Amino acid sequence: MTRIIVVSAHPDDMEIGMGGTVAKFAEQGAEVTSIVLTDGAGSANPFSLTREQITQIRRSETQSAALQLGIKDTIFLEATDLKNAAQYDATRQKLAQCVE
Repeated sequence: MTRIIVVSAHPDDMEIGMGGTVAKFAEQGAEVTSIVLTDGAGSANPFSLTREQITQIRRSETQSAALQLGIKDTIFLEATDLKNAAQYDATRQKLAQCVE
């Protein structure tokens, strides 16, 4: 069985950038895991939602898209700011654990 791991910085990056390819591989029997590094709270916020609300919406959207695309598992690392050195290093370590 083919196993594929797709790593995205933000929720919706994978879906927009390679969703069709991911769906094609899943349809052909590949086991696809999506790893999302950030929580998505830095997204545009025209409705003045709280950080928690945006994070929950983005997570829900990602999970819904995963079902549509045939993704087996989605892992959220929930970093809030990858420009912060400590957060970057912590997220890098979490990612390394995911792909071991």
